[in-house]
Amino acid sequence: MASYNTFVVDQPTESGARRCELQARVGVLDLREIRIGEPILTEPLGEIRGTIGPSLEALQGDRPFWVYGIGVCEGSDVERCAKLHFRDGVFVSAEFVECPDNLYEWGFEEP
Repeated sequence: MASYNTFVVDQPTESGARRCELQARVGVLDLREIRIGEPILTEPLGEIRGTIGPSLEALQGDRPFWVYGIGVCEGSDVERCAKLHFRDGVFVSAEFVECPDNLYEWGFEEP
């Protein structure tokens, strides 16, 4: 991915947790590192300058949405995919999944 942010999650393991870094096109695409519980945007939506993802509608924060992310976890070179979940403008969770055919696919959460 050319423009992205990195979403950091701790994946539980038998001996604790390992850090996973997942790249996704969410927010202002400026190579920021974002952890669970942190906001996607660092400034008001109307003041944003630069490329954004996945869409202006999603970043308004009115509806929860998800995107796919791809990356690696500590101790492994195997690429992993995850569905990253966002609510009220905040990164709330990551769910590891099989890698999809289209990593740029995203959607609003079902009510």
